[in-house]
Amino acid sequence: KPRTTPGMNSLVVVEALKRVFKVVTAEGHFTEIVDYRETKHRLSVWPSTKKALIKVKAHVQMGYDFSKIKWEIYETNGKVKLQAIPAPYILSISPDINYYNLANGLFNKFTNEDFNLIQTQCIATVREVAEKSELPHLAAEQAKMLLTELASMHHWEIEGVKLLDS
Repeated sequence: KPRTTPGMNSLVVVEALKRVFKVVTAEGHFTEIVDYRETKHRLSVWPSTKKALIKVKAHVQMGYDFSKIKWEIYETNGKVKLQAIPAPYILSISPDINYYNLANGLFNKFTNEDFNLIQTQCIATVREVAEKSELPHLAAEQAKMLLTELASMHHWEIEGVKLLDS
């Protein structure tokens, strides 16, 4: 249905809706400083360097897709046995990218494609740093606590939370 506000028209189309059961179990804030330089030579003689200092602050959320956890429920004795739990993964990265000391080369100017590439590389760097940080361990610990609390609220016993240690 078209929505209108003064000076603006928009059309929102919902293409697909589906249920997901993804749970954020840890969040982290990361800051990276990137020194970007690219030199091109014009006629193989004159070097032209474009450069920028880039500060990336990113909010990273890590968790689990609970629909991928495999478990068995034993209603007769009130137990839930976890059989397979995938590793936690990054659910979202929200970067705030700021450019400092942006300098074009004489024959080598920044383009929109350059900025898109830099943004992609910055997000990849944050992803790598986050995956090597304590965030996955924290996400696993929080998931253990969540699953244990949910089970105990319903007077169930949960087995296999050690699978979250791997």
